[in-house]
Amino acid sequence: MIKELGKLRAELIDLPNERLRRLSTLEAEREARQRKRYLDRFHIDRADIRGIGPGRTAMLAAYGIETAADIDRRKIFQIPGFGPRLTRQLLSWRRTHERNFRFNRNDPDHDRDIAALDRDLGAR
Repeated sequence: MIKELGKLRAELIDLPNERLRRLSTLEAEREARQRKRYLDRFHIDRADIRGIGPGRTAMLAAYGIETAADIDRRKIFQIPGFGPRLTRQLLSWRRTHERNFRFNRNDPDHDRDIAALDRDLGAR
């Protein structure tokens, strides 16, 4: 019991350092998270991608690939019926959207990420 209390006390004392570490991680991953949120807006089932109709869209969704953010060469190659040609088509479609992405330093989602971090630490 005393050992557990000592451990909890140490964790409590370290919370400000934990917050700084997690804020540093958030900042380092800020652009990547913003890019993912941007790409998540582009749904494959609403796209016009050569060779990707409703059947293949359903197959992709069954493997967790529903938006441009989900498109990954290794994941696609694991799906039966998706070879190099279809994979190139999907990657090309994703790259088209990636080229239009612009990082916004003032993105309000970053503030929400910080608030979520603080809520998580506050709950501890």
